[in-house]
This record gives sequence, structure tokens and C-alpha cells, in this order.
Amino acid sequence: MRPRRVTRAEALAGIGAPAKLNCGLAVIGRRTDGYHKLLSLMISLRLADRVRVEPARVFSLVCDDPALAGEDNLVLRAARAFQSAMGEQRAARITLAKRIPVAAGLGGGSSDAAATLIALDALWGTNAPNGLLLRLARELGADVPFALYGGAMVARGIGDVLTPAPLPAFWLVLITPRIIMPQKTAALYGALTDADFGGGAAILRQVADLRQGKPLDPTLLGNAFLAPLEGIAPAVRETRARIAATGYTAFLTGSGPTLYITCPSENAANRCAEAVRSVLDAAVSVTHTDD
Repeated sequence: MRPRRVTRAEALAGIGAPAKLNCGLAVIGRRTDGYHKLLSLMISLRLADRVRVEPARVFSLVCDDPALAGEDNLVLRAARAFQSAMGEQRAARITLAKRIPVAAGLGGGSSDAAATLIALDALWGTNAPNGLLLRLARELGADVPFALYGGAMVARGIGDVLTPAPLPAFWLVLITPRIIMPQKTAALYGALTDADFGGGAAILRQVADLRQGKPLDPTLLGNAFLAPLEGIAPAVRETRARIAATGYTAFLTGSGPTLYITCPSENAANRCAEAVRSVLDAAVSVTHTDD
């Protein structure tokens, strides 16, 4: 299993930073360090941000959403961590084009950070060891290691222990309610009850079925964060109810609030998106699992 690599020309032109989807997420238990043990099937999507790097004397970040271009952006943290780890003096001008909704459970920031590591390695021709890239990714955040590889992975630990899984191909509709949730992740972990913990049997069954060539099973897409999220943000419960009234079932990815609906074809996904838009004021988009 190797991290994704690109050429210098690709890094200069811009590389994709794909969104991720949690096809089921279980919280197994608490660790002694305060983190939680997770189990999830994580899948890359065609929906992607774009990261471009150019040689420069100092690091800078340009983003089409100016609010995200601050010094605390994970992209700049990743860039400086890579520079330090490689003992480099060179820097880069980084351009970030956002397409993935922010703080929505789709791993956009983590994917941007992973793409930055990959792009800088190509720009500088440093050929960083796989283990070093993985170490940096783990230090940057729980979802960054998955974004370093992409595809489909069973994620364990805090989400950073990865095992390749079959990549199912399907269309889907993403629905992100227009709500703001300050300190969302901390609030959700704090709201977990014993009833929200589980062994992840449904996820393991999903993966076993995929290995046998079976399609994704919507009955196995439970997410431990759904109940806590709907308790904190009732708008998510209302959104799911309105979607259900159109005849579709929506599932939660990550810690939300983005919901998704699986579809058998592009036409079916477009029809679904139209139906959802007719009853909701939300960001709605159609995408596919990454090829």
C-alpha cells in the first residue's frame, strides 16, 4: 500500500483533493488518551478541491474562499511540516480551489493537507519515504492518512489505521444543510452515550459482501454520530424527514452534517437531486465514487 504520487508537472498544474464518504461509521470505545476508537469504510469521491503549488521564497496560500486563507489552514500546516521533515529551505505559493463543503463531514480540509504533502514532494523532487508521509499525515489529523492513499479503506484506530477494501462504484447525491456548528466534533464526541457505541459488525459485513462482488447495501450504512448530531442540531433530523417524504433515504457521512443518498445511475441521481432541491434549502450536488 503506497501513498498517491504525482509528477512535478501535475503539481504545477494542480491536483485533485477528493472528498471522502463514510459508508458506515462505528465508535468502538474510548482510548485512555481521550480519543475514540473508530471503525469505518471510507471511500474517495469525484467531488474534489484542487491544490496547485509553485516555487516561491516563502509559503503563502491563495484560496477562492478568502475566509479559508488564514495561517491556521491545514494546508499551510502540512506545507511547513513537510518542509521541516525534509530539511528543506524551499517554499511554495499554494493555490486552493474549494469545491467540497467546509466542516461538513466530507474530509475536505484533510484531503487538502494530504494533497499538499503529495504536491510539494513532486514540486521539490524529494521522493519522501512512504513512512515519512504517513507519519506527517497522522500528525496533521485523523482523516489525513486516508486522503494520502484514497480509494476505499477500512479505517480503524482513530481513523488512521487503514486496510484496503474493494471500491464500489455508485452515484450519489450529497446534501449539506445550511447550519453552522461551532466546535462540532468536540460537541458530538461529548454527546455520545453508551447506546451509540458498537462493534462495527455492519461495516465488516459490508466489506465482506463487497469482497464477494456484491453491491453496497444501504441497510448497513449506520453512523454512530447520527443520534448525537440530531440531538444537537434538530435541523438535520428535519432535513432527513423532508428527504424521506420524497421517497429517498439519506445517510450521514463522518460527523456531518452532510447526508448522502446512493443511486444506481447518473440519471437516477439527477432525478433524486431535483426532488431534494424542491423540498430543501440546502447545498445539493451529484457525484460518483472515485475511479
